[in-house]
Amino acid sequence: MKCSKCETINEIGARFCEQCGTELLITGLTIIKIDKKTPPSKPQKTAIKQTKSLTNDIHLAKIAMNEEEDVNLRMISIERLTDQNAFAKIAMNDEDDVDIRMMAIERLTDQNALAKIAMNDEDDVDIRMMAIERLTDQNALAKIAMNDEDDVNLRMMAIERLTDQNALAKIAMNDEDDIDLRMMAIERLTDQKVFAKIAMNDDDDVDLRQMAIERLSKIQQ
Repeated sequence: MKCSKCETINEIGARFCEQCGTELLITGLTIIKIDKKTPPSKPQKTAIKQTKSLTNDIHLAKIAMNEEEDVNLRMISIERLTDQNAFAKIAMNDEDDVDIRMMAIERLTDQNALAKIAMNDEDDVDIRMMAIERLTDQNALAKIAMNDEDDVNLRMMAIERLTDQNALAKIAMNDEDDIDLRMMAIERLTDQKVFAKIAMNDDDDVDLRQMAIERLSKIQQ
């Protein structure tokens, strides 16, 4: 394949010029997805080899964000990417392949992007769980944990990562909330005043009151 910029002749299936890095225009090439049962063709091997050698984030992002591109090449590109904006765009694209999105989330550190994914109650639950696992933003975790209309398992994950004592206290003292969630919040609490309030609330669940008393005793020892 001839580069339109520097006229270097590249191998068939090459995506970028080996000499100058210009993206090559491929015409008449049908891309066949690679699976374990079908050995890759020579053009596919060339494309894989060249993608693995790429270090330019602009080129890698183009492949990674191209939904019409071969999934294997997209995954290789994501593995080599360092651009947080590209990861965020892929991860938040709810029309894209779930495995591709998960790969992007695994490499995403942008807390704003992770929070948007985690709090999107119309998105895939597994995608949201993965985002919560990478969240450290206490405000975002508190919003998920206190959203009583959200999935219980998601809320539990958020509580496990929550250290904000005010948010934990609100969950623990909410007598209209799920008992298991309230118990999880009590386990993570250290505020003696909150334990005392729960323990002395004779309208509350007996097990919760007992748990608050035990936590209070341990702290006072």
